[in-house]
Amino acid sequence: MTHDVSFGGSPVPKSVVDFPSMMSAGEKELLYRLARNHYRGEGLIVDAGLFLGASTRAFAQGVRDGGHAPSWGKPINSYDIAIWVRGMNKYLTRPQVQKTLKGMEPPVVGKSFAPTLKALLADDLDLIDLRLGDIVALASADRPIEIAFYDCIKTYDRDLAAFRAFGPHYTPDRTIVVQQDYFYWTAPEHRVRQEFLADYFRFEGEVRSTAVFRCIKALPEAWFEADPVADLSPEEQVRLIDKAADRATADFALETRLSAAVALAAAGRMDAAERRVAEVLADNDREPDGKRADRIRTLGQDLRAKWLKS
Repeated sequence: MTHDVSFGGSPVPKSVVDFPSMMSAGEKELLYRLARNHYRGEGLIVDAGLFLGASTRAFAQGVRDGGHAPSWGKPINSYDIAIWVRGMNKYLTRPQVQKTLKGMEPPVVGKSFAPTLKALLADDLDLIDLRLGDIVALASADRPIEIAFYDCIKTYDRDLAAFRAFGPHYTPDRTIVVQQDYFYWTAPEHRVRQEFLADYFRFEGEVRSTAVFRCIKALPEAWFEADPVADLSPEEQVRLIDKAADRATADFALETRLSAAVALAAAGRMDAAERRVAEVLADNDREPDGKRADRIRTLGQDLRAKWLKS
């Protein structure tokens, strides 16, 4: 079931929609509308995971258009390690990326692309506190958090660092948490934690693989000292991942269920991981959408090759 997460349905500037990104147009529109229609200028926007800065651009334009740019400082705290990796090269062939980067030094694998980021975001740096480096070391907040966008907390250490730094500043009925790649086949850590916290959040809906949650109750302070997720059994992690899959649309439900095999393999439960892959592929054989079925078969093969090879 698709939920309405339009947050006001305001028209979105072309400069936001066309900004080069790994995200879909709908996801960029979501971030713009959150900043324009939800943000009040009282707290921070956590922007964690930039790539070339599409999320940052969406937030900055939304803050301006909403008329809530605060007088107390830069509201958008933007985190990225800003080191170009080989997997990003495929995006350099996209026409919009090529157009945007024309005349700039091309990114180099293993090197910082911070100068490129700063150049692309130059018009908005009055609103952006650009925090480039490892979020594990840099994550911090000194005001309530109105919006938290997470696209770089897909390891346990990063997920925990964000939880400990930002969770104490979540405000019931105010804080919106946006989890990018929530309905995805790898990196299960952030969906395990988010589903563990289900009693403290309301699921607002999804835009493709992105999930949107609203904080409805203050998180227990003790959890910021002793991580309640650290000692979850593999079986409990699988249960939580399946809860996330239950929220997904048909396009992403089986893919999300596959990520349980990653969690099981990471825990050394190879036989159980293989059973999960086989179960998902068996369900996929009944998938009426041929293109979607082909994708799940490919992901299952990739998962076996990466995680379950002997």
